[in-house]
Amino acid sequence: MKLKEYQQKRASLDDAYLMGDISLSDYAKDSLNLDFKYNQFMYEDENYKQYKEITSPNRNGLEEVIFVPMKKNSKCRRNGKLIKCPKCGKTHRVYHLAWSALQCLSCSCLVNKYDWQIEKGTHEK
Repeated sequence: MKLKEYQQKRASLDDAYLMGDISLSDYAKDSLNLDFKYNQFMYEDENYKQYKEITSPNRNGLEEVIFVPMKKNSKCRRNGKLIKCPKCGKTHRVYHLAWSALQCLSCSCLVNKYDWQIEKGTHEK
């Protein structure tokens, strides 16, 4: 009974967004509220299982990147490391850390080396 109710509410919410009746922010807010209310039932829904499989980070080759402050012993491996600008938050890939300051390519701001954030490696805490 509850699963059917969840599926109907999910379908009506999706249709309202696709038809342009509600904005993206309202859709996101209502979707989170609906998922929170029917938490145990949404995992039984076949469409939700397929959606989670499609959007799974490991399936698409995407991984969550965690950034930590740059340290004196930070290193880059063969594939390089992502660094994040502290001013604008954009990421760039570097292949060595033999510099004292670097100009961000997106905001053109000159930032000192230890102000940048670097992608967390396997040995960093």
